[in-house]
Amino acid sequence: MTGPPGFGENRRIRPARGPALRGKAAMQRRQVLLGSLGAAWLAARPGLAQQDGGDPIVAIAQGQVRGRTAEGISSFLGIRYAAPPIGPARLQPPRPAPAWDGIRDARAFGPKPPQLPYPPMVAEILPELAGPGEDCLTLNVWTPAPG
Repeated sequence: MTGPPGFGENRRIRPARGPALRGKAAMQRRQVLLGSLGAAWLAARPGLAQQDGGDPIVAIAQGQVRGRTAEGISSFLGIRYAAPPIGPARLQPPRPAPAWDGIRDARAFGPKPPQLPYPPMVAEILPELAGPGEDCLTLNVWTPAPG
């Protein structure tokens, strides 16, 4: 069987290099990654945490988040690391998460990305920890309890 040149050949797909990695989109990706790493790093620093009725509160770049501590482990769930990919931002490079005032609750998982349902046998044994939603750019951090 014949076809166009390269048809049927095993070709290795190489990551983009050079100008493709430069520019505004690459900078936005780096900012989102650094913001995510910063949130995890700050949550892991015991000296930066406060206690509010037993729940730890940490400051991250966008504001403060309240987590939960159980058995010596603090968890901060559903922390937004990028702006929601909704409307014109859909399928575009991520934008930094907006800042907020006050203390945001981080004791529940954020929405999961929209996806097809699990096959019936898998759905029976795998519980859904979060509902689907397009505002799904969140991360979960577990760290030794501060103090």
